[in-house]
Parts: sequence; structure tokens; C-alpha cells
Amino acid sequence: MPIIPICAENPARTGFLEDAKYWELARKRNKVGLWLRALLTVAYSFAFRKGELLSLRVRQVDLASREIHLEAGRTKNGEARTAPMTDEVSTLLTACVIGKKPDDFVFTRRDGTPVQSLLKVWTSVCCAVGVGRLVCRSCYAEAKQKAKESREQIVIRPAVDAKGSVQRAERGGSEGSKGTSA
Repeated sequence: MPIIPICAENPARTGFLEDAKYWELARKRNKVGLWLRALLTVAYSFAFRKGELLSLRVRQVDLASREIHLEAGRTKNGEARTAPMTDEVSTLLTACVIGKKPDDFVFTRRDGTPVQSLLKVWTSVCCAVGVGRLVCRSCYAEAKQKAKESREQIVIRPAVDAKGSVQRAERGGSEGSKGTSA
């Protein structure tokens, strides 16, 4: 009998953002810098993962054909992907890659250092617009207490923070919602 290897599955995405909250985040991210504005826009437009974004190099951004090329081995399934740029993404990425060499990182801070961690800035921006419960323990506790006080039905869903750790986020559900979903 042949031995069939079992393929490892990467964790599914959680902690999705609603459109209204995205636009609130968009307004706040402008105060941090171009890199955060561009990173969030690319992430929201194409659902790229944090690791895919932070490892993105200038050579993977083809401004002439308006495409972003994710390399094989750096995506969830290990396969290469190509994403066509929107006008907004093209404009922001053009600003991010001007003057950089092909092996430079796309997302860099004002001093030129590559963005390696989003935890502090992402948490502060999320908390400022009211979606901190996705990444911040104190916002999570506050949301839980408010829901308890209003006797609102609670639906708990896992979310992933800026470090990639699973957090617990919650939302008020409708009267018909029951229990916990994962």
C-alpha cells in the first residue's frame, strides 16, 4: 500500500475589516507616513498577508505593466501570484519605489529602514478608529464589558494581530446569533 504524505495547511485568514472602518483607518494612516498608507491599501485591495507585504521587494513591482508579482515560496500555498494594480495602488507604490534599487524593500520608514514590525503603529491606529478589539487586549476587554453592560449577544471570533498571533475579537451579534464561532 502506498504512503501518501499529508500536506500541511496554513491557518485561514481572520479579522476582516468592513469598508466603513477601512476608510476611517485610511484617514488615520496618512498621519503615520506613506509606507503605512501604501501597505494598508495594498493589503486591503488584494488581501495580501503581512509576510507577503513586508518581504515585498522593488523588483516585484512592475510599474510599466501595473502588476505586483509575489514569488513562489513566499505565499500561503507556495505558488507565485500576480496582482494587477489599481490606480490608487499604482500611485502609492510608485512613490514607495522611486529612487530604490531592485533588491530594496518596498515598504520603508522615513529613514529608509525596512518595516519589520507593525505592532505598535497598527495597534494605535486601530484603537484610534474603534477597531482595536481586533489587535489590542485592553480594547477587547472594553468591548466585552460594554457588550455585557448592554446585554448584547456576543459572538467571539479569532483575529490575527500585527505579529501574526491569534487574538480573540468579539462583535455584538443579533438576537438570532448564539454561541461561539471560529
